[in-house]
Amino acid sequence: MSTGGVDPEWTLPRRFWLIQRYGDQPVAEGVVWSGGQVTLHRPACSGWSGLWASLDRMLACQGDTVAVAWVDDGDDIHRECVEYYDGAVWIH
Repeated sequence: MSTGGVDPEWTLPRRFWLIQRYGDQPVAEGVVWSGGQVTLHRPACSGWSGLWASLDRMLACQGDTVAVAWVDDGDDIHRECVEYYDGAVWIH
């Protein structure tokens, strides 16, 4: 596949699960896009989806009982992240 006119600064989208911090149950699936925007989808809520300007803003709207668990290992700026919540990055 040719990337032709794709900006070389772009990175691949990075997928994550939004999980309950106590119980590790997924409550939503999400994507962090190359520009930092976040899309979140909650299948259990009649297919509800939302868009935020950043991961921090999305988490601020979710309350303190959820965390991000990365699905992809990504080669971008998030590559060290394993969990993200309360404005902190947890690196293993």
